[in-house]
Amino acid sequence: MSSTLSIAQIAETTGATRPDVIRVLNHGGTTQHDWDIAYAIEAAGGRRATDLMFAAGRDAEIARIWADSRAEAEPVAPTNPEAEHDKNIRIYPEHTSPDETREVIPHHPGDTTEAPTEQETLQIQTWAAVADITGGNCAEVDRLVADWTSIEDIRIGITRLLAASGHPRARRLHATYVTAA
Repeated sequence: MSSTLSIAQIAETTGATRPDVIRVLNHGGTTQHDWDIAYAIEAAGGRRATDLMFAAGRDAEIARIWADSRAEAEPVAPTNPEAEHDKNIRIYPEHTSPDETREVIPHHPGDTTEAPTEQETLQIQTWAAVADITGGNCAEVDRLVADWTSIEDIRIGITRLLAASGHPRARRLHATYVTAA
């Protein structure tokens, strides 16, 4: 056989009908005659015979699997059968839809979604800078920055802290800070 056989030529060569050849091409087969058709298709330059034949029953198997998955399942038992419903607890839905906004909602009474004020931001940045410069623990940093309530106090305190530190990085920061001020 040449590698350009048509369906009609494969049917004639194998003695099969045209619908049988098309059936094997599309859905595979199970009989020896179907294997002969599959080998003829492979020899004509088509798909491998094993690939054609292993497709047999595939659609039926997939349909059976889906049918099994749709069967009525037993109701799911509660995770904690000893749990008691408390009406005072509020459960918030999760925003999982792509259409939902990604806004932050308060999770507890008293939570706010407001941005920190400029003063709060400055205090946070100051505390972080002092912690970085000194390498101290929370109590030490809190003690150092406790009296720094205004921007001028913060500038003076950071300048003194950098000047007093013997660390090379602190000296570079001090030089940069003095130049910028």
